[in-house]
Amino acid sequence: MGLTTADDAIRRLMEPSASSISERLDTLRNLHASGVSCEIRMDPLIPELTDDAGRFAETMQAASAHGVRKGVMSYLFLRRGNVGRLSVGHGEWDFRKTATEVFTQKIEHYCGNNDIRVPHSEYRRQKYRELQEIGVAHGITLGLCSCKNPDVAEACCHPLPQESGKALGKSGNLFTPKERTIHVQTD
Repeated sequence: MGLTTADDAIRRLMEPSASSISERLDTLRNLHASGVSCEIRMDPLIPELTDDAGRFAETMQAASAHGVRKGVMSYLFLRRGNVGRLSVGHGEWDFRKTATEVFTQKIEHYCGNNDIRVPHSEYRRQKYRELQEIGVAHGITLGLCSCKNPDVAEACCHPLPQESGKALGKSGNLFTPKERTIHVQTD
C-alpha cells in the first residue's frame, strides 16, 4: 500500500484525491488482523518534506503500529513537463526551491523514453541509509528499487511470483536486474 507520510495535510497537498492516512492505516490494521502480511510503498519520497527524519519516523511509527514490517522506497523523479506545474508549498518548504537545489542529477532515456531529474545520487544514498535506520528502529525493513535508482540500487522492487510455494529468483523478495524474468501463472 502506498504510504509516504503520516501527515494528512501533506497527503492532501501531494495526493488530494487519494485515501486519507487514517483510511490507509485502518486498511493495514484490518489486513494484518486477518493474517495478511502487508508492505508499504514509500514512493514518491519528496526531498526535505517526506524524507525529513522527524516526519519519516512518524510514518514508520504509524506503519509499524499497524503491522507493517517491510517496505520499498524511492524518490520522486521529475520530467521536464512537470516542473513548471509543481508550485506547492508546506510551511517553510517550497517545491520550486527544492527542485532547483536538490533535483540536480539527470537520467537520460528513463525507461527508454524522456530524460528525468532526480535528487543527486549522493543525496539519495545518504538519505536512504538514514531512512533505513529509522525504519529498523521501528521494526520495518526498507528496500530500494533500481527502477528509479539504477545508480544506487541493484534490487528491483517488484514482488516475485510464487511457483509451487517457492519464490523465483535467488535473492528472496527482491531480485537483481539479471533475474528480471517474470513467470506469470494463469488458472
